[in-house]
Amino acid sequence: MEIVVQQTLPKPVESFLSILGKKSEQFGDRFGTIFKKLELAEDIGKDVKTITSYLKQLEEANLIEMSTKRGKHGGVTI
Repeated sequence: MEIVVQQTLPKPVESFLSILGKKSEQFGDRFGTIFKKLELAEDIGKDVKTITSYLKQLEEANLIEMSTKRGKHGGVTI
């Protein structure tokens, strides 16, 4: 899946969006993924605080929608 961003985002956030795109699967007419921030941070070599910041920037730019589930089997759905 190719992602075309028409807004100006910092390069690290653009790269992060590309990583999310590669991890996404198609669900009907949408794409999404489910992950734990800690696991994603470890996968791409960033800390959880950075991942949280990137996600917030993408959500504020209306490029992603997020929901979270707390608990043992929780995570972030994008």
